[in-house]
Amino acid sequence: MMAQLFRVLKMKSPFISRVTRFCDYLTEGAIYFILVLSPWIFGSTLDWTIWLMNSVAYVIGAALVVKWALRWRGARFDRESRKSDPEGDPTLMRADLGEGSLGRGTGYLTWLLAGLTLFALGYCLIGAINARATYRGWHLFTYHESIEWLPHSYDSKASWFTFWTCLGLGAVFWGTRDWLLHASKPARRSRSHSRSSAEAAAMEPETIRSARHSVPTRLQRLLWVLCINGALLGLEGILQRLDGTSKLLWLIEPTRNNTAESQFGPFAYRANAASYINLIWPITLGFWFVLRAKSKESRRGPTRVGSGSHSILLPGAVLMASCPIIATTRGGSTVAVLSLALMGVILWRGSSRSPHWTKTAIVIFIILVLAFAGILGGKELLGRFKNVFADEMSGRPEIYKNAVEIAHEFPWLGTGAGSFGAIYQMYREPNQTWAGYAHDDWLEMRIDLGWIGFGAVVLMLMIIFARWFAGGGLPLPPVLASAISLALAGSLLHAKFDFPFQIYSIQFLFVLLCAILFSSGRVNVRGE
Repeated sequence: MMAQLFRVLKMKSPFISRVTRFCDYLTEGAIYFILVLSPWIFGSTLDWTIWLMNSVAYVIGAALVVKWALRWRGARFDRESRKSDPEGDPTLMRADLGEGSLGRGTGYLTWLLAGLTLFALGYCLIGAINARATYRGWHLFTYHESIEWLPHSYDSKASWFTFWTCLGLGAVFWGTRDWLLHASKPARRSRSHSRSSAEAAAMEPETIRSARHSVPTRLQRLLWVLCINGALLGLEGILQRLDGTSKLLWLIEPTRNNTAESQFGPFAYRANAASYINLIWPITLGFWFVLRAKSKESRRGPTRVGSGSHSILLPGAVLMASCPIIATTRGGSTVAVLSLALMGVILWRGSSRSPHWTKTAIVIFIILVLAFAGILGGKELLGRFKNVFADEMSGRPEIYKNAVEIAHEFPWLGTGAGSFGAIYQMYREPNQTWAGYAHDDWLEMRIDLGWIGFGAVVLMLMIIFARWFAGGGLPLPPVLASAISLALAGSLLHAKFDFPFQIYSIQFLFVLLCAILFSSGRVNVRGE
């Protein structure tokens, strides 16, 4: 088998290009499959839905490994070609073989993040192998011998499940990054030509402004799928809430949260639906702003209001931004309102050179969202905020108190990835309700992974957020980069008071947006 593989890898560049292109198509299809389907199959909260999504994620990882192997062979072919043809253009050869064009500084960040990814996966894997116990259900544990100074788990089954899920999410991150950075040969040549043209016309203001509103083709396709799917999801959630049905998608009534008020759309828990949609609508609004500016520049003349395909994004953004309030979730609506205010500031600054009516349109957008959401869910939401102290935040203080005690007892190595639900039973009072989640993902992660694993995850997030400022990679307009960063920050804020990151569809979307942000860099524009 290995001999056949090496014979295949000895083939020349045309074969490498064809297989690489097929792997790119496979990667793109797999990304769209998970992106579109994962929220609709009830948020991908059931075991079979998560395994289905994991299986598709492994396809992305396998395609990435094949492309790496082909590029390794392509690099050898490149060196042999330069020896036989010293006059050849090595830059073009490397581009044809799919190598990215990143600077040294960004290269160091990439290698550091890759190392931390392997460390986090290895940390979870060691904890599952070196299990301290296997949870059998209702206070029953089967204990094993383990090495105490290594990561270990008190719920080996949950830790294995978490490891396989994280492995799939890691494949999604690096596979998406590779797919975005390594476009097909014609697209790379076009992008290379565009860069040369921009350098030649560095003193032309129109060319400079255009560079700030360009979104790569592959990223455009991905964002269109994300925004349209999110708008449909929000519309279905609103219609389901207005209908008053307690069945998700009018099909299934869950055993828990089986009232219409506690659900939203295909999500059995309204806060998770709000968290998912809060990850999409700021990006939809930023994407609309960038495409609108690009359309205005390309037409070079007066345009009709509502012209251009990007116009459909604006009503979709209004619809989605209203959903957290309509869902009457306190945490999700708080994040939505804060994000709305900050997106207003981002768009206001981004339109500093635009006519005054553009800024007026931003204010009108915010008013429309608040009015639409207030009519459909404002009264109920205000009632929930009035009862926030009466219901003690749905019993969260009690959970937090017990969870902090667990965190103090297992400070450095934690209790094992995914083990919170099992270990919590040992720390609650007999009259207290069992909690499967801490309703604080930051605290739950610290319990599961300890300060060592938690610190690695926080460092990974810091690198991802800092990457855009280093430049290089995909040219991402500042407004769109700010919108993606705001969506991610809003999700992290919501995670402090709930459990969005325990839901696979939200995990996937968060990782996908991180991959976009990490693949991109600021547009270096002189003269501004």
